[in-house]
Amino acid sequence: MNDAVPRRRFGLITRSEANAAGITDAMLGGRAYRRVGHRVYADSSYPVTEALRLDAALLVAPPETVVARQSAARLWRGIVPDSPMVTLNLPGHRRLRLDGVEVRSVSSDQVVLLDGRRITSPAQTFCELATVLDLVDLVVLGDSLVRAAKCRPEDLVQRAAQWRGARCRLARRAAALVRRGVRSPRETRLRMLIVLAGLPEPLISVEFRDADGRTRYELDLAYRAKIGVEYDGEDYHSTPQARERDAKRRRWFTDQGWTVLTYTKSDLWEEPRALLEQLVSIQRRHGMAVRIRSDEWIRYFPGRRAAG
Repeated sequence: MNDAVPRRRFGLITRSEANAAGITDAMLGGRAYRRVGHRVYADSSYPVTEALRLDAALLVAPPETVVARQSAARLWRGIVPDSPMVTLNLPGHRRLRLDGVEVRSVSSDQVVLLDGRRITSPAQTFCELATVLDLVDLVVLGDSLVRAAKCRPEDLVQRAAQWRGARCRLARRAAALVRRGVRSPRETRLRMLIVLAGLPEPLISVEFRDADGRTRYELDLAYRAKIGVEYDGEDYHSTPQARERDAKRRRWFTDQGWTVLTYTKSDLWEEPRALLEQLVSIQRRHGMAVRIRSDEWIRYFPGRRAAG
């Protein structure tokens, strides 16, 4: 390799660096390179990923630029809605205009280094995203950051309490709803549907152990009144072996006096009211004095019947 060519992730190089190293514009336009940003090129052997586009933007951005919001969340292995944009913070009133890059002129607290990039901490990222995410998506993010062991629920609560940015009340409310042990964003959404309807919040990831202490079964969500609530993916139990295990599992819970309710994507997004009504009916049958006390859930889970 030409020693004049910088050694960077993805083989990134600016046009001026390439020309100085004897790589002509014609060569940059050939098969060996691909353009991935403003006068920035990458080795064509690397697929165009968000990490590549992010590093391409940082290569031409001022050194004080910070990876923030959605881009930071994904680097921390947090779950946020899909976005094609690279999101950066640039302190002061400096401007940076790049295709596919959203830049805010703000100074971020709690900036750390991650794999050589300046990035907002997980808790700071959570609070800054309160400006663009709704309550449910923000709790999904918080649960996923905790799941990835990037922070604790109390870290989010503490940072949100200090946060003075836009929609700080939303950040505090969402932080207070983040829980340990959540295994998927769909489980978070199911729990949030229940909570926003004013029903008691269920326990999370409840384990049932054999006499020797080994975990035999686990429920996504559960009530002490022996009610289990689970979310199943569409193809999660598609094989004969899986269906047989499910039947055995159901028999075990029935023998123990449990009622286990299983919901799918269509229940959550198309018929959320029916889901809640069934849950209330089962809760009352198990001796719980409950009712749907709030219609806030409709804002986030309108469904077909609620929308009609």
